[in-house]
Amino acid sequence: MKKRFLTIPLLLAGLALAAPITLRDGLGRSVTVNAPAQRIVALSLTATEILLDIGVTPIGRPSSATHPEAAKRIPEVGSAYRPEPEKILGLRPDLIVGSVGTTAAAIRALSALPVPIIVTPDSSLKNVFDTYTQLGQLTGREKYAAARLAFLQSQVKRTLAKIPVKAAKPRVLVLLAAGGQIFSTTDETYIGDLVERLGAVNVAKGTPSADPRQPGFVVLSLEQIIAANPEVVIAFRAVTATGAAAPSPLENLEKQPAWQNLSAVKAQRVHVLSSDPHVTAPGPRAVETLETLLPLLYPKQ
Repeated sequence: MKKRFLTIPLLLAGLALAAPITLRDGLGRSVTVNAPAQRIVALSLTATEILLDIGVTPIGRPSSATHPEAAKRIPEVGSAYRPEPEKILGLRPDLIVGSVGTTAAAIRALSALPVPIIVTPDSSLKNVFDTYTQLGQLTGREKYAAARLAFLQSQVKRTLAKIPVKAAKPRVLVLLAAGGQIFSTTDETYIGDLVERLGAVNVAKGTPSADPRQPGFVVLSLEQIIAANPEVVIAFRAVTATGAAAPSPLENLEKQPAWQNLSAVKAQRVHVLSSDPHVTAPGPRAVETLETLLPLLYPKQ
């Protein structure tokens, strides 16, 4: 008799936990999820790394999501830009989570699946913070997500406190290659936001985006770069599907005689970094990026 009465409140508690949550995602779509979600497929490095950081192991991940080490044991569901619907459906997920930068183009194909899809914004550090909170709500891990977020925020604060108080703000040009074209990034992108948080002046700021659908990615002519005369150039080299480094965004620029006149070139302050994780993985490794950029922007005298 006691067992019967004990099971009723437990069942009611379970029903209460499985309540629908409706929210607006990074694409402005209204999405309803029966939370807490139990079987989640992550379609971006951001989703994979944040879920693992709050103690939730996805049942699927993009092939490029190999950090942390635990991610490698999760089944692959295609690449971040070309997920495979059949593999995803075969895992029987109750939620799919991606990020705007990698998943937006695949939404049409994935929308045919009978599974809710949340696409989180990823164009700023604040977006990363908000994603912690959102994924905590969707997985029933609110308290743990809040604790991990507080830890990340404290790390960020500690790193930003290292910026020399009296140092001049360096003029910075951020470059990356995509689709055979060279882009600069403004503060409307994740990496541009981190550069600005470090107190630097982004020489591309205010330039209209090359594609309105991808704000913050702009194309500067060599003449515009020369006129801006950046003191620091940071170029991000992508990693191919095989893990090899793609060509540097500087490959053609360095062949131009005018390039040699830049203050950054003369002072040997042109740096080439891997795009992973600094560009491709907005998330728990934000501090790693800030710590990497800090000495490049403010070298010790």
